[in-house]
Formats: sequence, structure tokens, C-alpha cells
Amino acid sequence: MPSNSKSDFEGVKGRPPEFYDVKNVPPDDASDDDLLSYWFHMVVDQTDEKPVPSPATSKRLLNLCENKDGCLAYLQYMIPLLPDTPDTHERIKELYESELANPRFGEFWQTHIGEWLRHSTSVYVDKLVVSANKITDDSGGSHDDDLEALVKLDWTKAEPILRNLASSNQPHSSAMAVRVLYKHSIESNDIDQANILRARLKSVVQNENASAFARSSAYRRADGNRMGRLRGMVSVTVPRRDIRIS
Repeated sequence: MPSNSKSDFEGVKGRPPEFYDVKNVPPDDASDDDLLSYWFHMVVDQTDEKPVPSPATSKRLLNLCENKDGCLAYLQYMIPLLPDTPDTHERIKELYESELANPRFGEFWQTHIGEWLRHSTSVYVDKLVVSANKITDDSGGSHDDDLEALVKLDWTKAEPILRNLASSNQPHSSAMAVRVLYKHSIESNDIDQANILRARLKSVVQNENASAFARSSAYRRADGNRMGRLRGMVSVTVPRRDIRIS
């Protein structure tokens, strides 16, 4: 079974240092071993300026990961080099589900690929919806990452969930949802809606009867910065959890 250690990738060893020069990018028709060795090295190398594979090379790397166990075992490292397309996402989903049915590459591989598929692609968006609908003040943040991903991947499915939370009687979850809705209204240039939502956040912060959790969540504006005009107006402590929207 592959160790899933970066240093053990079978194609990396045995090449002279100049082979990995950033100016020595293998051509699209280079051998499989040359492509895998060079591009895997680029993934793990700490150099700031790295080449980007051509579309043709990127497609070849995807094909190699599908057909070579030596590449597939390290798919989690190769993902940044592959085409970022729905077709690629579906093909990696097939590889992932095949691995779940017939485990060969270990828990680390399954966890990494599963998390990437869930939070960076739309292939499991329906599962995100189910999970996000379970958010309550008592859920301890266990579903927050899924809502965060849903916001980024499919706003039309995230918005009803956020509006339900915003109108719920769960103070912290409600404030968090209003914050995310506020950010979206700013990004979509819906100034009237942004003003309404900002007023809601401000009212929560100023409400001394609201919980510290709710006031803390409202105090952090949707872009992650403090609500400038409220600075110094109140003292809010004990942040519990916040959806990170970047």
C-alpha cells in the first residue's frame, strides 16, 4: 500500500537537480515518468515562482492519475495541477467513490479527497444542503464548514437556509446568517438590503440583553472586519463560532 508520503513518490528520485529547473518545463509529449516527476516536484517544492502546466499537460496528468496507481496514490498533491472543470470533478468523484468501495490508499487519501470534493466542487452540493440545514445554536459548529462551502458554491441553495436561520429564534445562528447575507448584499451591490441587514447587526450589538455569543457574531461584519462605527460602543466577549467567508 502506498505510504502517501510526498518524499516517496516513485518518479521524483533519480533526476539531476537541473531537471527540475523552472525553465526546464517538459513538453506536452514528454514521457509519463518525466511529467510525473517534474510536476510532482513542483507541487512539493517551496519555490515561490513555479511554472503552470499547459492545458494539454494538465489533461495528461489527470489521465495518468486515473490510470497509474503510482500517481493516483498521490492524487491529493496533484489536484492543483489538474483542470479545474466539472468534468475533472466528476472523474475525481468516481475515483474517490471507487476507493471508498475498494480501499487501497488509506484514510489520509480518502479524507483529503473527500473534503476537497465536498468543499471545493459542486459534486456533493446536495449533501451540503442537508448538512447546512442542521445548523442550530447547539450544533457546536459541526456543520458550519458545509454552509461556508455552500455559500461559495451555490448561493441559490445557500440563501434560503441563511434566511431561515436569520429569522429563527436562535440568536447566534441568526446573527451569523445575517452577517453572511450582509456580505453578499455588499458584493452584489444591493445597497438597500445591505443597509437593512447592517441595521439588524447593529441592533444585536447594542442589545445588552442579547447573548455574548450573538453580540460577538454580529459585531464581526461579514467581511471579517469590525463594524467601524461601532468600535468602542460595546464590549463583546466570548466568540463562539463564525462562518469564514473569504
